[in-house]
Amino acid sequence: MIRKLIFLLLFLTGCTAADWEVLNKSLKEFCENLNETLKQTQYQYSYYPYYSPQPYQPQPQYQPYQPQPYTPNQSKLNLPEIFKKITKAIEPTHPTVRAFALRLARKYPGEYHPGQICIIFKYLRDNWAYVSDPRGVEYIAPAHESIEAGLAGDCDDFAVLMASLIEAIGHKARVILAFGPLGGHAYCEVFVGSEKDLQRLINWISEYSDEYGTLSKKIYRWLTEQNFVFHYHKDASGNCWLNLDWSAEYPGGPFFKSYWAYAVYPDGKVEKIK
Repeated sequence: MIRKLIFLLLFLTGCTAADWEVLNKSLKEFCENLNETLKQTQYQYSYYPYYSPQPYQPQPQYQPYQPQPYTPNQSKLNLPEIFKKITKAIEPTHPTVRAFALRLARKYPGEYHPGQICIIFKYLRDNWAYVSDPRGVEYIAPAHESIEAGLAGDCDDFAVLMASLIEAIGHKARVILAFGPLGGHAYCEVFVGSEKDLQRLINWISEYSDEYGTLSKKIYRWLTEQNFVFHYHKDASGNCWLNLDWSAEYPGGPFFKSYWAYAVYPDGKVEKIK
């Protein structure tokens, strides 16, 4: 197009063919030089890309978490006040608590049937929803309140309700208040009696329990070889108290690791666990 315009301009101005050859040659050289310049410019652009400046942002330095041993300061805890709250919250004779315990225990009728303990433990564990206390308050809900709330609360609420239900059907229970590397914790224990009584309870759980059918004879023997044990404390009289902590998958599951622990009884008695 450019050449046609130049040819028309030369024709109108009366230029000769020789003049046209000179102009045509010059124009050709100019186009070749222009193409070469464009190629070099494109190469330089691709070789030196442009980056827009970004504000400096310091990068965080991540360090692997190292758990630190924690020694609780028992003097900061008002233990006598907590003991009183736990004792007051255990309500075996409250109509709501008593009726709830009967509805669960009726599946295994009889006097002190081990199935009553197992079904109460399993039902609470399977249906409990953890909800924290109000900020800055060690709130311990009365047993009937946890039932009316739809089985919700923290660990001490769970332990109090468990103890209340067990006491409501004639068994003995106590609440353990403990403090360990993970902080404070509370759980329930049920009175079993002698070691022979404990073995009878274990046999029932491992052989006959509908609630814990997975602990059949065959599987129980295999688990025993894998250090599958039932955890319990002995009181001053040598009687066994079986662990009913909600963190365990079965009655007698592993204990919460603690520096110290106290047993709180429904009648207000308190003793240190050795």
